[in-house]
Amino acid sequence: MFLDIFKKKNKVKPKNKSHFLPQDRQRITKLTDEKIDHMVALDKIDEQLLLIQKSTKTTFQRLAPAHDYCRMKWQWYYAWHTKPYANKANTGMLILTLIASITIISSSILSSPQTGKAAIDFAPNITEKSVDYSKIYASVKPDAIEIPEKRTENAKAFKNIDGTTQYIISSGILHYKKDDKWQNIDSNIEPKADNTGFSMDKSIYSASFGKNFLTDPLVNILKDGYNLSIRPKDLSFSTAAENQIISSPNSSEGASTGKTLTYKDAYGPGLDFSYETQDFQLNKKLNIPSFESLPTPTIGLEDKSDLSIALNLDYTADANLDIFISDTPWDGTQTTIENQNIVFKKDDKIAWQLTPAKAWDSSAIPPTSPQLPTTNYQLPSNAITGKTTLQKNNDKISISIDFPYTWLQTAQYPVTIDPTTNYTDSISDGYITGTDPSYATAHNTDYASNDTSATFSIGQYKYYIPQVITLNEVYRGFLAFDTSAIVDSDIIDSAKLYLTPITKNTTTDFNVLIYKTDWSPTLSANRAANYTTAHDALLDTVSSNAR
Repeated sequence: MFLDIFKKKNKVKPKNKSHFLPQDRQRITKLTDEKIDHMVALDKIDEQLLLIQKSTKTTFQRLAPAHDYCRMKWQWYYAWHTKPYANKANTGMLILTLIASITIISSSILSSPQTGKAAIDFAPNITEKSVDYSKIYASVKPDAIEIPEKRTENAKAFKNIDGTTQYIISSGILHYKKDDKWQNIDSNIEPKADNTGFSMDKSIYSASFGKNFLTDPLVNILKDGYNLSIRPKDLSFSTAAENQIISSPNSSEGASTGKTLTYKDAYGPGLDFSYETQDFQLNKKLNIPSFESLPTPTIGLEDKSDLSIALNLDYTADANLDIFISDTPWDGTQTTIENQNIVFKKDDKIAWQLTPAKAWDSSAIPPTSPQLPTTNYQLPSNAITGKTTLQKNNDKISISIDFPYTWLQTAQYPVTIDPTTNYTDSISDGYITGTDPSYATAHNTDYASNDTSATFSIGQYKYYIPQVITLNEVYRGFLAFDTSAIVDSDIIDSAKLYLTPITKNTTTDFNVLIYKTDWSPTLSANRAANYTTAHDALLDTVSSNAR
């Protein structure tokens, strides 16, 4: 690195070589060689520093304490992880096993008693859950005409020229209802006609944004008659006993591009704050361009492990909504949580939920194949979870999201923090994990579940730390499809399921097993029963090679 810079910027180019005496040329050559030798040494030192920094990171954040313990205890373990090829060698094989259910049927839409057959095709190559209608329509047969009255929240129907009907049924949402009719979703953020701000109102929820970052509240979200307002507050350094404000919200005019609304320099130079709208969720992000863009803390000087960076926000929800921490009612007292959702309910129906806050730096591991698309729904592999503290403050809920300062010190910039997702409803799709030192036990039992992510994991993984732990993890993915748009008497002609891979952590080809089975949303609430049902059922099994 240093050597490359030197070679580019430190070349001796005398304008008139004839003016140099022989001893001058010899001395210039000698000094140049000596400087190159020094730069080569510095370059090697720089490489060693980078290897040492990378050796401190783990693929699984929860294993960081065990990893640090092993690095301190065993010299051979420490030495291995400073090798340039250690991370790749430590990556396990991931073999996919997919359980998904899909029953798609078709029929004639003609009034005559003849039965039509449906050719069913899910739009391929969709790179995100937000619907790309151009790709959906590209999968429809030529000359097919959509039948708007057959629309449902997650289905479209098309009349083909041969009299058959084609259905496109999504695991996610395709339409929102307006004036008692299903309309195409468009979650782009647009400037308001009166130039007072921005709005997104063509989805299952509507969002209104202030023109300036100082607007109070900055965001208003409405769904099913329930309102949620959000106001970003101070960005600060925090310890258990002290607080140091980094910046209060600055005056910043918003600028929208597609689904993203950005308030530039909202918390200071380079500290941009943005919102991203999707069909059923709203994400917020704070960008930190460099460590130097943050001031030097004046608190937590003796013990940096107690110091964190905190983003503070005020939420105001309808008074008739009940608030839960995961499945436990919240009594309004100050509470600190981690890896738990904040859920707003009414009569057991979820109106909103806030997912655990995350942060990541720019050292994220990219997909193993350049053919695999990326999407802002997929969190980077090095994402860490923040701590969330909430307390009731009159009619507001004050929320503070904290991430360790020690992590900021070693992070590779730019850094993104607090992409808390505001879901407008509970999510059914997800995965269930079996985890145990014994593979047979991990394969046959449930340990944990996730039904709040927009992506899911499938396959199996084994990780091993000598004399500490050996664990097998088996992932089963679940996808739900509402086929109520299809008449029961329809005849199945063909059906295709398209999945978009985000990351593939294996170099070995494998088979995906697709099982049709009945399971009960929500996934997490019925985890054990759903796992057993999927494990025991072998209905309509399809094996498909995945590469």
